[in-house]
Amino acid sequence: MEHVWSVLCRLQITDKDRNSISLIETTDQINFFAEENVNVEGIPAQLVIVSMWWRSHSNEPEMGYQRMLISSPKGEVMVTSSELEIDLITSGRARIIINVDGLPFTGDGIYRFIIQYSIANSGNWVDAASVPLMIVRDAVSRFTNEG
Repeated sequence: MEHVWSVLCRLQITDKDRNSISLIETTDQINFFAEENVNVEGIPAQLVIVSMWWRSHSNEPEMGYQRMLISSPKGEVMVTSSELEIDLITSGRARIIINVDGLPFTGDGIYRFIIQYSIANSGNWVDAASVPLMIVRDAVSRFTNEG
């Protein structure tokens, strides 16, 4: 199976009649505000990651699974999604849509959404894509000095 693309966005709209998808507000950076002395462990971001898969050979049906990992700027895996079926038996291509409700936060930097796949019954996971997301905390002081 061939991974064609993965895109991180805020919203996806699928038109089943036309078999098309619109990706709304693709993103590569999130800035959020929090007071300097407040410990932030998560961000209430609503995101979607959409991946497109095609058969390796158009006349050979395939089956596999996709999962997504989210890694911190230090490379530590913080989230692993459930495994989703990539059905390339009934169709020559498939879209996999994963909703992300909130993100863990360990500090400013580049977080990665790592898309992995496994061929049916192999048990081996292979990286297909790494989608970066810069997260920046803009500190807001509770007191200002107008001095």
